[in-house]
Amino acid sequence: DLMELVVGVALADEQQRENVEALVVNPVADVLADVVPTRRGAHFGPEAPVRSNQRDDLLLPFSKTYDGSRGRLDVQIGRLQRVPLRELWKNEGYDFTRWLEGNIDVLADAVGLELNIIEREKDVGDFAVDMLASDSSGRTVIVENQIERTDHDHLGKVVTYLTNLEAKTAIWVSSDPRAEHAKAVGWLNEFTPDDISFYLVRLEAYRIGESAAAPLFSVIVGPSAETKEIGQ
Repeated sequence: DLMELVVGVALADEQQRENVEALVVNPVADVLADVVPTRRGAHFGPEAPVRSNQRDDLLLPFSKTYDGSRGRLDVQIGRLQRVPLRELWKNEGYDFTRWLEGNIDVLADAVGLELNIIEREKDVGDFAVDMLASDSSGRTVIVENQIERTDHDHLGKVVTYLTNLEAKTAIWVSSDPRAEHAKAVGWLNEFTPDDISFYLVRLEAYRIGESAAAPLFSVIVGPSAETKEIGQ
């Protein structure tokens, strides 16, 4: 078989080697050159150099001179590093909410909605919702931010703003959603009317090496047809 022929080449005298290479090894090498990873300067057999018609980025098998440490593992892959949110936005209202106003598309992509900003810090009686927006159908959306662990105060604000502004969607952004509040938001999705939706979204930030930090929004709880059916 092919392996026996290759071994025979290494053991044969010079004339026999040349004959076998011409009849078997070289034609096989031409075929393998198109499909097997290789490297310039590699040898197929004890002495035969890679011929000029072989591809420069290939290395034939059974190489005598192949150096694994020089393999094509030269792609540099970075490592994600979590960035404390307060390093990016020291003040939630002044820094983060203003940033989100100009980058609402990042949050919109995470929740799967088209969001258009209407007003930042919209007054609601004696209170103010962080962001008032609308979706692609023109329905009102409220966004409440909390670069802290979720608490009862902000849960109450979410419900208060949604009802007083007659919004259809509420998005609660937090750096650390509690399991208890996630369950509460899930309950709201189950037992409110079909056209009302609540989202609990976790905010994180990462960088790779010395790159600029990038935010990551992850939906922890969101509406679904199944949850509405459960509530019915």
